[in-house]
Amino acid sequence: MWKCKKKQEKIQLLKPDLIDPNPYAARRRFSTEELRSLAGSIARYGMLCPITVRKLGDGYQLLLGERRLRAAKMLEMEEVPCRILDVNGRMGAEMTLIENLQRADLDFFEEAAAMDRLIRQFHYTQGELADRLGQSQSAVANKIRLLKLDSQERLLITENGLTQRHARALLRIQDSDTRLFALKFIIDRGYSVGQSEAFVEALLSHPDEFLVSGKVSQAPKPVRKLVVKDVRLFVNSVDKAIFHIREAGFSIEADKVDEENYISYSIRVPKYGQTSKT
Repeated sequence: MWKCKKKQEKIQLLKPDLIDPNPYAARRRFSTEELRSLAGSIARYGMLCPITVRKLGDGYQLLLGERRLRAAKMLEMEEVPCRILDVNGRMGAEMTLIENLQRADLDFFEEAAAMDRLIRQFHYTQGELADRLGQSQSAVANKIRLLKLDSQERLLITENGLTQRHARALLRIQDSDTRLFALKFIIDRGYSVGQSEAFVEALLSHPDEFLVSGKVSQAPKPVRKLVVKDVRLFVNSVDKAIFHIREAGFSIEADKVDEENYISYSIRVPKYGQTSKT
């Protein structure tokens, strides 16, 4: 992707204090335990893979290897092996962001922020960025959309181990107060992705069941009503299945009875898949 002639590349030992952090680094959070583990490995075996830097003024700027540099500082190493590349600022920034995006240890918000930065600063189209990352354009677009969630929402999602699909379900809610209410509700009840999507659908379809005087209720009672909504979704799914079976030409008998506490179905399907007469 980036062509650096071998004669322009050399490895030498540098003092960690001479290496400035990279402002384009995608990863923002580093686990102390993870760094300690890496530091232990470096202490035992040495730094097997050099850090990658570029010359910047009287010092150097980090391109790749922030975890290794942090671990080296934790060990108070006097020098670290560095690969020095002769690249300009734009090329170095692109290299850092795209290389970081290909790592498996970024969370999806860090990925989204890095993608957005590449598009804004270096004028990539979503299609061009997708090609460079080996992803589909829709995957890139869906990631960037996550940045519509504010910093508090992102932190709650990350800290509580929710997935990208949880976050995408919440994006359907335009009002920020209502969205935060929904997020906390989902976290409190440990909802799966499917349950979260059903809850958001219920909230959007019947906001009067959750809102009081146009504001999010501090003491909502949506659980029972949400169950009713979930049942409606289930009933609609059964009705659609019966409809599609009949549309395919199969004979099927189905009776639905709406009782006081139950919805009863009686379905008879021919054993040998006989088709209905036309």
